Amino acid sequence: MKMSLLFCMVILSITLGSCSSSQTRPSWCNEVPDPKDGDVFFVGLSAVQATEKGARDDAFRVSVDRVVKYMGVEAMTKWEKALVSYGAASKVIDPVEATRAFERQNSDGITRRLKEIRFYSEKENNGYKNCTLAQIPQATLDGLYQEWANRQKKIAEKKANEAKDEEAKQQWKDAMNFWSGMERNGLIEK
Repeated sequence: MKMSLLFCMVILSITLGSCSSSQTRPSWCNEVPDPKDGDVFFVGLSAVQATEKGARDDAFRVSVDRVVKYMGVEAMTKWEKALVSYGAASKVIDPVEATRAFERQNSDGITRRLKEIRFYSEKENNGYKNCTLAQIPQATLDGLYQEWANRQKKIAEKKANEAKDEEAKQQWKDAMNFWSGMERNGLIEK
């Protein structure tokens, strides 16, 4: 009798422990809301973590990573199109390398400015999962982009002044014009 009671308790605890939260996951976990009132939204879903706080932190990190990747893709697309218009040589501006540097340098700024507005936690059999909805103003993303473009413009100006031959000087001047245009237009052109 004791053995069968113990067996039933073990089976019951395994069954209950493997169930997720009885709540239904909110729709925003699976479908990111469209931009609204000048804000852009991002969702982060954590891996299973030992603690609920760990899951929430992980979900926020995923949200930050999504913002960084979003900005990187937008910026690289814009740079590739604009390089042709401004005539900036690919020896001077490499869109792939510029995107990597842009993502690295803006990650901290995004982390400080991104706001978690909702979260949802699920209990898993071996820990917790979290879904985070975060928002950041589009103006903030544009500001980060414009600051980056301004720094790149100053670097190009310095290199143009230091260039020894006319071809290199002209390439850096073209790059300077390119970055001026990028700074003026922002990340997402209106």
